[in-house]
Amino acid sequence: MATVTGKSKGLKKGDFVFTGAFPGIIVSDVHTFAPCCEVWGFEHESGSCYATDLRKITKEEFINLAKQQPCGFNGIAYSKVAQDALKGV
Repeated sequence: MATVTGKSKGLKKGDFVFTGAFPGIIVSDVHTFAPCCEVWGFEHESGSCYATDLRKITKEEFINLAKQQPCGFNGIAYSKVAQDALKGV
């Protein structure tokens, strides 16, 4: 069985995703089976997420999901990639 990577799922750095638990933005190379995502959940943090769990979502879906999380959403991102993805929010 082949390893599922973000690239094999058509994902790229800066994409809005649902990790299976929280909304996030891919902030690292997608050629791995666990790309790094900046996520909004119980905390606003970054970490590796299994590519098999990632599902691409729209910016609007991301914002709606992020606002519902315990940490809330104020439009601020830590990484440059996520900041660029959120421009205009």
